[in-house]
Amino acid sequence: MAQIAAQQLTLQLKLIAGKNQDGKDICKVKSYKNVRVDVNPDKLLEVATGLASLQVMPLDSINIATNGQLA
Repeated sequence: MAQIAAQQLTLQLKLIAGKNQDGKDICKVKSYKNVRVDVNPDKLLEVATGLASLQVMPLDSINIATNGQLA
């Protein structure tokens, strides 16, 4: 059975930068690379929420991007 071995996590904060002419949100993403693969998800959410509170733009969502190897 194939498995994915995560090698790198990237924390992404999706922020609302404003509205376009149609009234839809314009979003920007701030990425924080080299997050430990074995991090506790609750601690990661706590850190992400803390980082979001330091931003000028309001938070839309918190995402995790995983880079890994299929074996």
